[in-house]
Amino acid sequence: MKCIVNARFLQEEQLTGVGRYGYEITKELLAFFPDLHLVGPPSLPQKWFSELPIQKIGLGRGAFWEQCVLPLFLRKMDSPLLINFANTSPLVYSNSLTVIHDFFPLTNPSWFSVKARLYYHLLLPQVIRRSRFHVFVSENTRTVKKTLFPQEQNIPSTVILNGKRTHWAPDKRSIPPYDKFILTVSSRDPRKNHERLIHAFIQAELDEYTLVIVGKKHASFSHVKTGAHPRVVYTGYVNDTVLHSLYSHASVFIYPSLDEGFGTPPLEAMACHCPVIASDIPVFRELHNNAVYYCNPYSTKSMSDALQKMVFDESLRKEYIERGKKKLLEFSWKKSAKQFIDIIEKLTMSS
Repeated sequence: MKCIVNARFLQEEQLTGVGRYGYEITKELLAFFPDLHLVGPPSLPQKWFSELPIQKIGLGRGAFWEQCVLPLFLRKMDSPLLINFANTSPLVYSNSLTVIHDFFPLTNPSWFSVKARLYYHLLLPQVIRRSRFHVFVSENTRTVKKTLFPQEQNIPSTVILNGKRTHWAPDKRSIPPYDKFILTVSSRDPRKNHERLIHAFIQAELDEYTLVIVGKKHASFSHVKTGAHPRVVYTGYVNDTVLHSLYSHASVFIYPSLDEGFGTPPLEAMACHCPVIASDIPVFRELHNNAVYYCNPYSTKSMSDALQKMVFDESLRKEYIERGKKKLLEFSWKKSAKQFIDIIEKLTMSS
């Protein structure tokens, strides 16, 4: 199979949504094709070179490596199909399959720093136009692409969903330092809606509960300000062991995003048998149907009411735990990887 994986998606040591997608699909692809060729900049965290068979290519890092160093290497390799998992690809190299997770810098630029806004406004339209094949992580994201780029409908595409963590189940062994708590997991990003969530939590008057917010603050959202409250805890990034324990002990998981490309935390909560409250937005209706309890992310009253109902109504909690367990059966990294394999084989045979 004549293809190369662009491992730039592993530029952070701590995996979040986009990086997790690339990592899990790559692991599954390696199970099918042990000689799969991965290349990355030497600046990647050393742990990834130890864990995956990544070849260090050239010098530099980030966008410079991807746009300048990588294309030169690919041409020396007789221009194989390049698999890009993280929204970007080399603009001067057209034999690319690119995974698009979202278009938020174009649809909601105010959510980003000025630097990130300018970078993606220049890059994303060219990535869409120059890639040979597009993979979207939800049908909703593909619909946004059709709206933003109606003139690019001739480029073939498909939807390949995220999977679930197969080894996760409720873990009651390690006890978090909170007695009763409500959990949310997301970066400190305007679209994650933390400010309204905190107001809703206070409005709900759940005096015995703590709101635990897990997630690091990214440089692209350095302008974001969030308020303090004695029963609101920001943990920052936590490792998978701690995160697993938090999901397993939380009374409720709430995910009040204003928009998402996919959003993996609800699936992680479902895997740990934690009932999920989520925003009533198109992508969650597509992905979760009736497996989550919906709220209006623009209304603190709607979120507050949802929290009160899920905390105090035990039968409702049990109902949504069971719905979540059934919904999880629809998601699999192995299944998603097989979809990639079918596409890769078709593209490499026709090139």
